[in-house]
Amino acid sequence: MDALIMEGLHLGAGSVAAVRDIAHPIALARSVMEKTNHTMLVGRGASEFGREMNLSLSATDRLLTNDAEKEFERFKGSGYDRAVEELFVPKQGDEGGVGDGNPVQHDHETVGAVALDAHGNVACATSTGGISVKRPGRVGDSPIVGAGGYADNEVGAVSCTGHGECITRVCLAHRIVNFMNAGLGPEAAAEQALGFMSERIQGFGGAIVSTAAETPPVRSPHREWRGLR
Repeated sequence: MDALIMEGLHLGAGSVAAVRDIAHPIALARSVMEKTNHTMLVGRGASEFGREMNLSLSATDRLLTNDAEKEFERFKGSGYDRAVEELFVPKQGDEGGVGDGNPVQHDHETVGAVALDAHGNVACATSTGGISVKRPGRVGDSPIVGAGGYADNEVGAVSCTGHGECITRVCLAHRIVNFMNAGLGPEAAAEQALGFMSERIQGFGGAIVSTAAETPPVRSPHREWRGLR
């Protein structure tokens, strides 16, 4: 499991990757941000740090949901690329894809949030279990600052979801923040960045975005999804 948290006042960030036995990886990421001088811990070192922080542990099999197990069984014979194709690439009826424009539900386990407090501070958080049948050791965008999320009090906060390799290659969260810094509103900035990812590398995914002003957060159309076949 991977997770990232970032606050926009001091650009503080903490993330973890390839964690197997921590019940709430986002809590571990926050501990990295608040209790260490690092921005990322991975694997066994991250788990050992979680124990030092007395965070809740969980047996790996207890973290495997029935839906995740069914998804693994579905794709274990066809491989990672097929899983990406089925889970992320827009199908008939998807916005940004081909068809009638009616959204098609995509179920995936990435969880993202953005927040703005009463003092004008923004923050983001992103957590995921990754993609079924990924290669052991694979890390996607979620725990990477600027890819899976970014927060800056001077602009806003972003949390991303989608195909991690594509999101990482274009630094999607930071790209959206840069477009807002250049004057675009949050929805337009998200659409511009997603459009770039789609056209440049045929990438697919999306984001939830908050400005540093007191306006409601927005998400890109169709539950954060846009892309091309």
